[in-house]
Amino acid sequence: KRSHGSDLIAKFGGESFHFLPFSGVDRSDAGARFLIDPGDAPALKSQMLSGTIDASLKKQHLISDESWELLRSNDFKGFTRRRLVDIFEFEMESIVKPIARRMAVPPLRTLGNNDREVQRRESDI
Repeated sequence: KRSHGSDLIAKFGGESFHFLPFSGVDRSDAGARFLIDPGDAPALKSQMLSGTIDASLKKQHLISDESWELLRSNDFKGFTRRRLVDIFEFEMESIVKPIARRMAVPPLRTLGNNDREVQRRESDI
């Protein structure tokens, strides 16, 4: 049975954001934390390392094809960093942008290094 995130948080609190230890990855690395029943964490890690995790579970845990390839090549630090980018992108598309649209906030964008607005803001400092 697949648990919903809110149910896991209610039952396990902060322990539901379980750190999966990978070689060379620090506990502070958010890309190595998974919303999961702590008792299921060893099985998830085993499936990930053996390559037997299915597409549904990868989607549930925000494991993109790019991060998966890094994991499969034993680049654990690269995997957790890429997964963190995937989590950020998911949050932007699923949470931040819909709320911004409802609040009539102008479209969000990331300012580049050569952006005039960035240069103007830097000159204001």
